[in-house]
Amino acid sequence: MSKIILAINAGSSSVKVSVFSYHPTTSPNNPPSSKDNRDQIDTSLTELAQIQISNLTASPALLTYTRQGSSNNSSSPTTPNKNSPLPTSISTPRTAFQKILSVLLQDPDLPDLNSPADITVAVHRIVHGGGDFSTPTFLDDDETVAHLERLSDLAPLHNGGALEIVAAVRELGGSSKNDGEGDGKEAGKRKGKVRNLGLFDNMFHSATLPAEERAYMISPAKARSEGLRRYGFHGLSCAFITRAVGAWLERIQPSPSPPSPSRQQQQQQQPQSDPKGPNLIALHLGSGCSATCIQSGVSIATSMGLTPVSGLPGATRSGDVDPSLIFHYTHSAGRLSTASAADAEKTSEERGGNKMHITRAETILNKESGWKSLAGTTDFGALCAMAFPSSPSSSSSSSNPNNNNEEERKLAHLAFTILVSRIVDFIAAYYVKLSGEVDALVFAGGIGEKGSQLRKAVVEKIQCLGFELDGDLNAGPAFKGGEDVVAEIGKSGAKHRVVICQTDEQREMARECVGVMGGEF
Repeated sequence: MSKIILAINAGSSSVKVSVFSYHPTTSPNNPPSSKDNRDQIDTSLTELAQIQISNLTASPALLTYTRQGSSNNSSSPTTPNKNSPLPTSISTPRTAFQKILSVLLQDPDLPDLNSPADITVAVHRIVHGGGDFSTPTFLDDDETVAHLERLSDLAPLHNGGALEIVAAVRELGGSSKNDGEGDGKEAGKRKGKVRNLGLFDNMFHSATLPAEERAYMISPAKARSEGLRRYGFHGLSCAFITRAVGAWLERIQPSPSPPSPSRQQQQQQQPQSDPKGPNLIALHLGSGCSATCIQSGVSIATSMGLTPVSGLPGATRSGDVDPSLIFHYTHSAGRLSTASAADAEKTSEERGGNKMHITRAETILNKESGWKSLAGTTDFGALCAMAFPSSPSSSSSSSNPNNNNEEERKLAHLAFTILVSRIVDFIAAYYVKLSGEVDALVFAGGIGEKGSQLRKAVVEKIQCLGFELDGDLNAGPAFKGGEDVVAEIGKSGAKHRVVICQTDEQREMARECVGVMGGEF
């Protein structure tokens, strides 16, 4: 019997849900969590649908729904709704999730999902688990959820949406497709509740970052009491990248040469590492950007720190700045932001009982900075069109570069070059940490996958390290389809490989969920 898994990825302005069907193929005596059977998980997971509501902070919210196959048994993805505008009442992660669930339950082409009772597990991506949540954790009891809510002041901009949806899932009733959208008020009246599993984006880094990478030079007592350390994020993406690129490297290098003395020394110094794991410099580049140094399959350094705002700049994030900058930028850095004060007054019905405490400093560095502050747009494709108006790859952008004045072009170009420079800085540092033993430089995330101009600019800066691009492959990466999510774009014969990985956080969540559930499935 198949099991339905909802992989829920809630951001500050969007909610994305993937529906997976899992068909157990292992016996209770040898569950999926055992090492011998983890490789079978992917073949037993089938993605049925993917649905997203975006633009939550700028009405109207937009719904996009893609289903694998349709009523005519086609195996090709179909898109019943794409960028469909929604009522203004859909404005929070909680209301977005309720709408998403309604759409899924009313779809006749999803026969395995007739009511909330058909959902076995809802697995949630939660950005920040602090030091108390560094492994997969079931969020089915009030005490655990309350503990996580108390930690959320460490990352109020990042955890709030996920916790709203956890609350909504815990209230699910047993309505069917014929019952309409429902409001979840019959919570607890049915016999079985949907399990809630939390996966934390700092998990990939928590156990393997060495002390010198974790610690800040502040009072150790204060650091311990307040949980002030580097955590690192984009962990689900990093886990997917490590596994996918590692498998790809094994396929193209079935008989690798013995490791060099320096690689052997690295492996001896990292006893917690899988000696078969790859050495990667992984770049997750999207609206949020990060770089991670992966040695023998585990994280040994990463750009994001206590929160995701540190490290590389993003669409609205500043990245690394002098800590005193914010006190010169505004004299009200420690006050609650206007948005936070309004949020704190919202009712339990609207936010699931979670109150937000966001300072003006956090708002500036997380929401009012990044390339939007320089170029006036969060769309990196539009930024490239402004920065390089004569570039052929900019012609497809929705923005018309001919309408931009010279000052706008200069600011867009500055934003582009700042990002390139910061990325190169991390690549160089991580190259040294790996003693030059790099199996691949990996570009991932929306910009990493689609930004050929950015990839070209970055790799040109690091040719001295032995990285080179193939211009044709960079312009049109050759993914072989199916389960192949890695494409090589480096020049043949170069010292180090350069690849693109189509990272899939939701699939990684579903895969991790199966491993955690083990014999319970």
